[in-house]
Amino acid sequence: MRPGAWIGCDFDGTLVEWPIPGMNRDDWDPERIGRSIPLMVARVRVWLAAGWDVRIMTARANPKVVSTPESAVRGVKAVQAWSLATFHTVSFVAAVVVGLHARGSLTAALGRLDTALGVAAFVGLWALTWTATRAGLRALELDEDDRGSISIVMRLTVAGGWNGIGIFGALVFVLLFNLASRGTPALMFVPVLFLGVAIGVSLAFTIGALVGFVYGLVDAALLRGADVLFRWTQGVQS
Repeated sequence: MRPGAWIGCDFDGTLVEWPIPGMNRDDWDPERIGRSIPLMVARVRVWLAAGWDVRIMTARANPKVVSTPESAVRGVKAVQAWSLATFHTVSFVAAVVVGLHARGSLTAALGRLDTALGVAAFVGLWALTWTATRAGLRALELDEDDRGSISIVMRLTVAGGWNGIGIFGALVFVLLFNLASRGTPALMFVPVLFLGVAIGVSLAFTIGALVGFVYGLVDAALLRGADVLFRWTQGVQS
């Protein structure tokens, strides 16, 4: 047995029966447990007798910790924002890499980056995307009258526009830092900077909104598919 090694075992559906017979989804009680599954319980006991560290994994919410439905909803929203932001960032970077490779300029582009700069750029892009995505989801949550696919697409389109402005602002900051580090007088590029920012912000918002629109369509389709799949599994279980 390796030091620190352990065996994870799910609870519902593995150690105990799930779904519980006679229990509906609406009256689910986190403290109610189904009948044990003898074969799996015996296997866990064998592991314990052999000296293994067995840890029971479960998605049940502790009513003493998550005391209100609002707390659980906040947790779900946080996971949703993190998941969408990660999906958007990773897929966007992958699309850029594939595009550069198709043009034959991937090697040259990577040659100008080192590991630290690449990781910092990715983390910064993810942080901006997460902020914009979370804001879009919060706006969607407040709009109780319309939470359909069209609303999701529109909210993420706007979020994409703000994300584009954030990326543009980061690029401007890097440019100013490089100019200042080279000793370039500030008054020489301030007029050009104002003109560039005025045009760049509009372009950045437009490009970001287009990207957000595409991701809005993809997210709406994924969320609709997940909802259909969830309802189907509930029907199968019942």
